[in-house]
Amino acid sequence: QSIKDMFDFFKSFEKALKKIFSNSNKECITAQQLMNLKQTKLASAYIVRFKQLLAQLS
Repeated sequence: QSIKDMFDFFKSFEKALKKIFSNSNKECITAQQLMNLKQTKLASAYIVRFKQLLAQLS
């Protein structure tokens, strides 16, 4: 197997791993952000951010 073939395979492998794990990691991060969300400014700003995070989980 040539070095070029090995690199092409690795790139495909890396892309597949990112596809599998990036979504679950993103969902986990979004869920954490939602759990840690606190109202520090206007209630309307809190509601907007809450809805943004909730939409990402749906």
